[in-house]
Amino acid sequence: MTTLPPPCPACQSSAVELTGSKNNCTIHHCTSCGTYYASECDPAAVAALYQEYARTQNYSGKSDKKMRRSRRRLAMLRKRFGGKTFLDYGCNLGYAVEAAREQGYEALGFDIDAPTVERARVLFPDCHFRYDNLVALEGKIDLLYCAEVIEHVPDTRAFAAQLARLLSPGGVLFLTTPDGGHWLRTRNFLNWNMVIPPEHLVWLNRRSIRLVLENAGLSDVRFRLNLKPGLRVFARKAA
Repeated sequence: MTTLPPPCPACQSSAVELTGSKNNCTIHHCTSCGTYYASECDPAAVAALYQEYARTQNYSGKSDKKMRRSRRRLAMLRKRFGGKTFLDYGCNLGYAVEAAREQGYEALGFDIDAPTVERARVLFPDCHFRYDNLVALEGKIDLLYCAEVIEHVPDTRAFAAQLARLLSPGGVLFLTTPDGGHWLRTRNFLNWNMVIPPEHLVWLNRRSIRLVLENAGLSDVRFRLNLKPGLRVFARKAA
């Protein structure tokens, strides 16, 4: 008996086709919204990725570059959206949290990797970091920053709904993720350097990320131009 693939994590359509396999994961393509996604990955391998995340060492070697980019982004976001409370969901070593603090935000970083959070606390002692749940913050975040995280999460819609719950009325989400529909993405999807399951599990595009965010109750979804194959998205929670 043939096992049906799981529905698309962005639009829930079952109109999917097999793209191939990579790193012992099966890659599917949703013909309805264009999302690519992985299935049949080893759950233990996925969980192990984020205990003392291997890329953190690479990030720490680029600290000056990451700090400069974070300061540019937070200055732009502060000017455009204002607000008082800031949360970086998936903060890693906390560069964006420190940049937000410098801009005058009450700044908090969250990451599931406890050792990395401890390192962030040492690097930026004037900021606040945590790796436990964020229920107490629901409805209180004016600016929610989520850079290169959603592609790691298999249940895309549930994750977006969690982000939406954290936002205060009128609050803004700024999210980045690889753009599976970008014109500079490699023609052969499996050869794209962003296809690295089980680390990356979902590859969205402009249409599908809009569907995901609007399904979570967010609106006014807008995109910032990116000449590289990545999405930079703004969305707002109704006041």
